[in-house]
Amino acid sequence: MGADVSQLEPPTGWPFLTWDACVLGRFLHFIKDHDDGSFRISKWQLFEFVGPEHVQDISHIFSVFAENSVSTVSSLHLAAALLLCNRTVTVRFKIIECLSFFDWSDSGQLSFYDLVFLMQACARALSFCLPMELADLESFQGLCKRAIAKHTATVKALTDWASEDKEVMTVLVRLTPDDGVAANSVLSLPEVQPATAGRRDLLAARFSIMDASAEDGFVHLGFDGPLRVEEEEEEEKENDQDEGNKQVNKEEGNQQSEEEGFADERAEAGKQDDVVRNEAEDDAQLQRLASDAVNDIAER
Repeated sequence: MGADVSQLEPPTGWPFLTWDACVLGRFLHFIKDHDDGSFRISKWQLFEFVGPEHVQDISHIFSVFAENSVSTVSSLHLAAALLLCNRTVTVRFKIIECLSFFDWSDSGQLSFYDLVFLMQACARALSFCLPMELADLESFQGLCKRAIAKHTATVKALTDWASEDKEVMTVLVRLTPDDGVAANSVLSLPEVQPATAGRRDLLAARFSIMDASAEDGFVHLGFDGPLRVEEEEEEEKENDQDEGNKQVNKEEGNQQSEEEGFADERAEAGKQDDVVRNEAEDDAQLQRLASDAVNDIAER
């Protein structure tokens, strides 16, 4: 994911990294269900979950994730780090739970920018406890573009994609050394070419990345405007359609004007023909009248 992971391994001596799947799942639900929109967690809230026997462990955790605020840390970073660095669960469990955790509406699917946000939050979470550099936004976008070609994808589809993407699996296997099945499977996965984000993603233009050391410690994509990406695309389509309709109307108007011009010309031409035809008929009638008059005189 844009960083060297050859030396990556889960931290040692950390509390809460040996939770089994049941406890870890309950913790993720605890974080998600108790969030008030700030994505922050206090020592007392963590104390509520782990119990009084882990007071020193809580202090250690908060010393690692503490930023400008001393009383709270990012709940997203904490949850992602404890999930990804867990030594008990499998790689597939980590993938499923991580995707489900960032499925804010519990709809069973994530959008392209949800997945970019997930990648950023996870990378930032790991950077607190592991010696690694954060990848840039373009790298995350390129990675996510391999997973979601258009707008959204289901959690199941994304799970299958992550399980078959060598770049993703290499990181997760390094963080899950006891999952021998995943370690063996990654060896047979094909190499992937780094994808680049195109203009249609619109993320670099539509979103601004908040400073990772911001007061809330929350790395996320902030909207520059009220429109979401697909809404802007729909607006562009509508604008294009309006422009197309205007062009069609203009062409139809020009065509109608030309037809009206032709009709006027035909009408004028028709009037001239009528004049010529009427003059010829008058001459013929005069000739018949003159001939009749001559015959009448001759008969007399």
